[in-house]
Amino acid sequence: MEQTVLVFCCFTVCFTQVDSSTVMRCSVNATFHFVEDQTPNITCSGFPVGYWSLTGPPTGGQELRIGDCSSCAPVGACSCKTNTTDYSITRNGDISTLFFVDNLSGNNRSTITCSREDNNTCVTSTINIIKAPVLCQHANNCIEIVEDQPTPITCQGAQDKDIYWSVTRPSTPENRIGNCSKCATKSHLPCTCHTHNGDYSITRTGDKTTAVSILQFVNNVATNDNSTIKCSAPEDNQPLVSVSIKVIPAYRLPACNNSKVALYENSNRRIRCEGMELSQDMYWSITYPNMTEHTVAECGNCENEMCPQCDVKIDDFSVERNQTFSVLRMTAGNDRDKEGAIVKCSKLNNATNHQCQLSIRYPGAPENSSLVVDSNFTVTGRVQVNKVYEPDGSVACLWYHSPDNVSIEDVPTSAIHLNLFSFTDDNGLEYLRGTCTMTMQLNASEMTHYFHVEIQPGGGRTFADTVTIVKPGPNLTTTCPDYVTEGSDLTCECSHCTAQHGNPPATISWRDVTGTAVLHLPSVHRNLNGTEFVCTSVWGEETPDGVLSSENYTLLVAYDEPEPEPFPWVVVAVVVGATVLVIIIVIAIVVVVYRRRGNIVMT
Repeated sequence: MEQTVLVFCCFTVCFTQVDSSTVMRCSVNATFHFVEDQTPNITCSGFPVGYWSLTGPPTGGQELRIGDCSSCAPVGACSCKTNTTDYSITRNGDISTLFFVDNLSGNNRSTITCSREDNNTCVTSTINIIKAPVLCQHANNCIEIVEDQPTPITCQGAQDKDIYWSVTRPSTPENRIGNCSKCATKSHLPCTCHTHNGDYSITRTGDKTTAVSILQFVNNVATNDNSTIKCSAPEDNQPLVSVSIKVIPAYRLPACNNSKVALYENSNRRIRCEGMELSQDMYWSITYPNMTEHTVAECGNCENEMCPQCDVKIDDFSVERNQTFSVLRMTAGNDRDKEGAIVKCSKLNNATNHQCQLSIRYPGAPENSSLVVDSNFTVTGRVQVNKVYEPDGSVACLWYHSPDNVSIEDVPTSAIHLNLFSFTDDNGLEYLRGTCTMTMQLNASEMTHYFHVEIQPGGGRTFADTVTIVKPGPNLTTTCPDYVTEGSDLTCECSHCTAQHGNPPATISWRDVTGTAVLHLPSVHRNLNGTEFVCTSVWGEETPDGVLSSENYTLLVAYDEPEPEPFPWVVVAVVVGATVLVIIIVIAIVVVVYRRRGNIVMT
């Protein structure tokens, strides 16, 4: 099981398990255990990294600078300059990561140093390379047997009983291999054993205190891979011996997993074959899809502990032969053309070989990471993937959460969304690029959350960013004026005081008026004079504990009293004038009538 260890400054840590990604911290000297032919990485953080260096057997004990990050900007992603193709180095702010690209075993018993920009050494860590494959490393009662050098299995503890041996292969029932009678202890003669399968040989010897039975593999050793072999007494419920078998090919490609070996385009293009003896000649071959097998190189033996140069037949490759292993490198040509090809390393007589299919990939790297958290304490993470390729398109994005910067937990895949689309580069090769987002619910506790992200295929887990939860301050303030003139609009805002907003910010609203921090009242009327408005701040759920504080605002409306209207003298004058006129007319009529009557009488 892969384990990642994150360590705080000034703590001393001892690593005893195999790591594929390990974080180094300031002033921590540790030993990192890596399995050869894997592609682990080391991250150095906590200060601006200036350079990386290597000191060990490959450098004759002298410090060799392998990468320089001093020209990187203080913020943002940067590819550091490297002095060897065995490593690639990136830096993003105070985070720098060294990736092992090639020749991992060359770092054995060496120290990797990560230094500040001012060249003061901060971290020195020892690299221990574990020989691959380590098939039984995490299994109980498991033994590894080399195909042409099988290890015998010993059973003892039943000197006075008959015993039998059995094998249980994957998806098949238990099958008896052979049985042995109990030993005649007085004669000290070998016990009688019978085998039911010519692929095994069984013997048993005994005396007064013990009886030992030994099973040896004779033929078809590879058929025992992933099988369980038992030694039992018929009348006992528990077997005397029960072991799982992992068969290692005599010639083996340790990087071959599930019958495929992954090579990274234009970078990690190295395949290692091991298991040969000094006296053995060997060769490499490649078989392209729908084509016949072609010999890549032939290598002579190393009987005098001096290995000759290999005779390379195809210019796209280079081959090296050591006393116990050989390395095939792709040096030219289009890597993508080798997709699906079968590579094989073998004895010259082809009696023992191991072959694996090539899978050409381009490692993706997360870039421009960002994290934001909303008022519901939901954090959203986002990274860019500018270039990645996997033959069957099965690119994956993984996020990891560290609530304490020590332990790491997986973010559920259901909370991760990878959005990629294809593009073609200037050489006509197709790749994928896009974004990977993640959402996760946090709690309302004040603390810092650390997040890491990984693109598969890629260089492993890398640090992304942090989110710090900070509770807002208790004090609120508003921009509301003391008075508002009647008829004008009121617009003002309520907020926390400067530097007390918190993260995530609190939800601020004017209770029973608006769901936002803005109070807007158009054409204010005098009937609102003296109205009290309440601004509240809620952090988390709206409970009594969630209401942080409130601020009251009393609206005062400024308006003028109307002046009394002037007395209407004109109207009075008109009315009086009209009345006088009517009176005059009436008098005139009376006079006229009177005179007429007088004339009539006089006549």
